[in-house]
Amino acid sequence: MKSIKKKIKNAQIGINFVLGIFAFIALYPMFFTFVTSFKNNSEFYANFWGLPSKLRWENYLPVFWSVLNWLKNSAIYSGTTVILVLIITSFAGYAFARFDFKMKNVLFYLMLSTMMLPGILMLPALYIEIVKFNWNNTIWALLFPWVTGSIPADVFILRRFFASEAVELFEAAKIDGASELRILFSIALPLAKPILSTIAILSILGTYNDLLWPLIVISKPSLMPVNTGILTLGGGGVLTTGNTFAAYVLAILPMLVVFAFLAKQFVASLTEGIVR
Repeated sequence: MKSIKKKIKNAQIGINFVLGIFAFIALYPMFFTFVTSFKNNSEFYANFWGLPSKLRWENYLPVFWSVLNWLKNSAIYSGTTVILVLIITSFAGYAFARFDFKMKNVLFYLMLSTMMLPGILMLPALYIEIVKFNWNNTIWALLFPWVTGSIPADVFILRRFFASEAVELFEAAKIDGASELRILFSIALPLAKPILSTIAILSILGTYNDLLWPLIVISKPSLMPVNTGILTLGGGGVLTTGNTFAAYVLAILPMLVVFAFLAKQFVASLTEGIVR
């Protein structure tokens, strides 16, 4: 019995050690970014891996207002995308699950087939469409591909959920005279909160971290999201390395704060959404 407990304890120590290594690998880049944000150029090159000699908070001043504006843009772009995605996919998923109409399966599988195309191959065609509609340097240049790119997978998940979850409740409500819209808003969507939370969180992360597409369609610095805007820093050679890393820290902070407050809900939503 003691030998079994000892083996279990040793296994737990080994697992914790491996997890500690992975945690270090994941967290060290953020620590390095934060530490480097307090260095000047000479200290950065002379003491690359070391700690700064002092905390130079002034490194944050030249980039603060620019990054704040880009964060505001990212919040508007990501927030609008999430709202549109949730509205469109909720109605579409419910319609595909509950209604029978002509070419229903054809439309559904045609929509799913778009998921088989690598996103990078669609960039030229998307860019041509954006140029034709004269959407360069507008919010629509970002919303159109972000929303349409999220729809197929999210509709697939919601359709499967609505088709299998509590069907008897839907039928009972229909017998009682409830309209389909009433069933959707009063029964279906409350039941789908874990799925919708998962979709919203992943949509925010995907749009906030997108770099390539905003780099292609947004050229005005004042309209750029934070990821693209940071790339424009230091072009004139005025900013130091510390200023640039300070901008990285400011860009990271919103997601860290969001995840710190919503970590449990994030994990619970993913787990419950996957199980269902």
